[in-house]
Amino acid sequence: MNIQKFNTQLTEAAKYSLSQLPKRSRDIIEKRFGVFRKEAKTLEAIGQEYGITRERVRQIEERALKDLRQISSSQPRSVAVLDTLKSHLVKFGHARKEETFMRDFHPAEKGALSLFLTLHPELTYIPENDSFYSRWCADEKQFKQSEKFVDGVIKNLEQAGQVMPEDSFAKVLKVVAAPVGLAGEIAPLMSYIDASKNISKNNFGEYGLVSWAEIKPRGLRDKAFIVLKKSGKPLHFREVAKAIEVSKLNSRPVHPQTVHNELIRDDRFVLVGRGLYALSDWGYSAGTVRDIIKSILHSEGPLAKAMVLQRVMEKRFVKENTILLNLQNKSFFRRLDDGRYHLKEV
Repeated sequence: MNIQKFNTQLTEAAKYSLSQLPKRSRDIIEKRFGVFRKEAKTLEAIGQEYGITRERVRQIEERALKDLRQISSSQPRSVAVLDTLKSHLVKFGHARKEETFMRDFHPAEKGALSLFLTLHPELTYIPENDSFYSRWCADEKQFKQSEKFVDGVIKNLEQAGQVMPEDSFAKVLKVVAAPVGLAGEIAPLMSYIDASKNISKNNFGEYGLVSWAEIKPRGLRDKAFIVLKKSGKPLHFREVAKAIEVSKLNSRPVHPQTVHNELIRDDRFVLVGRGLYALSDWGYSAGTVRDIIKSILHSEGPLAKAMVLQRVMEKRFVKENTILLNLQNKSFFRRLDDGRYHLKEV
C-alpha cells in the first residue's frame, strides 16, 4: 500500500463528497469529525454555534452521513479509499485497535479518515470497554474469536506467572489461536493483543499482564525492582537510579538518594552492603550482620570461624573484619572448646 497515494485519494475524496452536501450539513460534518480542522467538536458545542438543540445537530449529522454513503459508493476516489480501508483491516484479522488503525495510514487528515471509516458499509465501530480499547471490525465471527483468543492468552500468562520475551510470546499466541479457530499468522494475532487493555509490552520487549510491575511499574520502587531483576545481581542505589534512567522507565531524572529512601522501606529489597541492594526473592533476608550470624548458627548449629565467614559473605557484601567483630560479641555468641562458634544460651 502506498501511503502517500492513499492520503491524496483520501483528501480528494473528502473534498468532493463534502462539496455535494448543503452548506450547513457540510459544516456540521466537518466540525463533528474534525475534517480539515484541528479537532472534532461535540454535538453540544455545534448546537450552541447554530443556536439549535443537540438533538437537532444529531439529526442533521445522521441525514448527512446517509447522503455521503450514497455519494461515496459511486465516486471512484471514494470507492478506492473504502476498499483500501477494508483490505487493510482484513490483513490484520478483521479487527484492529482504532488508534493503531489511524496510525497505520499516518493521515494528514485524521478527520477525513475517521469519516470514511464511519461511511464504510461493512466496517463496524466497537466502543472501548473495561477489557479492550475502541476497535474497528469487518467480520463479526472473527471479531468474537479474537476476544476468545485474547482471553486464552491472558490465562496462559497467568499460569506462566512471568514476563515472556517476544519469541516465546509468539509461540504462545500460535498455541492459543488454534483452539478458537484462528490461523497462526502472527500479524493478526498481535493486532488482537494490541487492542487488549490487559496485555502489554515493557521497555525490554517482554510481554505480560499490565497488572504486573515488570510490565507497568507503578512507581520508583517497581522500576527499581525491574532493573535489579534484570541485572541478576546486587546493585548500589546509585547504579539502580542510573539503570532506571538508561532503561527509560522514568520520564524525569532519577535522584539516587530518593531511590535509597524508597528501597529501604520496601520488603522486596534487602540492604546487603554499604548502599548495595539485592532482591529478597534471591534468598537474601533483612537484618544486620549480627542478625545474619544468629540466623545461620540457629539453623546450622556450631560452625568454625571460616565457615561462618563464608555463610555470611553469601548473604552480605561486607568486610571480613565486620563479621569477626560481630562474632566476638560475647553477649550473643560463644566460642566452643573446639574453636567453633555457637549462639550463647539465654
